[in-house]
Amino acid sequence: QMDGKTVNDRLEQYDIPLAGAKKWISIAVKAEISEVSGELILPLHEERELIPISVMQILEENLKPYCRFSLFSFSGAADAEIAGIVAIDENNSQTSMIDILSDICKEIRKILMIPVTIGLICESFRSALDALGYCAIVGSGSTIYINDVEPVNTGKLQFTAEDESALIQAVKFGPEEKIRSVVSGII
Repeated sequence: QMDGKTVNDRLEQYDIPLAGAKKWISIAVKAEISEVSGELILPLHEERELIPISVMQILEENLKPYCRFSLFSFSGAADAEIAGIVAIDENNSQTSMIDILSDICKEIRKILMIPVTIGLICESFRSALDALGYCAIVGSGSTIYINDVEPVNTGKLQFTAEDESALIQAVKFGPEEKIRSVVSGII
């Protein structure tokens, strides 16, 4: 973990235009090359090493009007070909960024005929890669925000033995109205 001054010094040192952001979002981008359908093969599909370059170009073109960002080719994991950092400033938000990235996934699929999945997280690039691990559950070709698929530790629900017994009875044997009534009483 680096302090803010060190981060800004490094951004300046490496000429990465992201200093002064309210927040940074890490993204990991995976082109699902193995899911290229046999019905329509583009010349690009024959030269698979060019696909991440094309994906990066489309990402850059589509992100440019909305935010400051920096994208990198990434060959450190089989799960992602592109890594990136997106700045969240006063004129954009994390929610709007998720929507924009989802639209970019759709556009890449339309242009390149390849599903692309983007994992994103606010904490670290490693967590963005972890988000890509949920591709089998969520599906490919969209964004996966790690907080949507992993539980956030907000505390443990605690209630009395009587409440627990009433809830179990309601769930096992009661109609929907009884379940709602018991749950409302607990909460």
